[in-house]
Amino acid sequence: MASLSLEHRLGQMLFVGIPGTTLDDGTRKLLQTVQPGGIILFARNIEQPEQLAELNGEIRRLLKVAPLISIDQEGGRVDRLKKICPPMPPVQLLRALDDARSAHEQGALTAALLRPLGFNMNFAPVVDLAVHEEADNALQ
Repeated sequence: MASLSLEHRLGQMLFVGIPGTTLDDGTRKLLQTVQPGGIILFARNIEQPEQLAELNGEIRRLLKVAPLISIDQEGGRVDRLKKICPPMPPVQLLRALDDARSAHEQGALTAALLRPLGFNMNFAPVVDLAVHEEADNALQ
């Protein structure tokens, strides 16, 4: 880290998204210039498991410091991998089970799914608190 320029050290504080399923020349140049510490991918970045693993590999090769490559894979309505994986249960189902072991097992399954695709961080689980009774993505 000490050998990085000030600009690259500042870049390490950033998480950035990318626009597509592959890296175009402009995105490659941006990643090489900024050297972000993290990347977050969304459904727009995902077509096939092989494509996703290759995308994550190319990102790693471009960056001087191993990045956090992340996704927001919560399950239920927030399912970034729905094109390539079976649906994951919503948090309401896990809550209804009221079983910490089931929640832990779901987390382990999610990690086992994400790791081979090149992810090393998941922005889940989250705690969304229901302000209104009709909220369907929150804990009440």
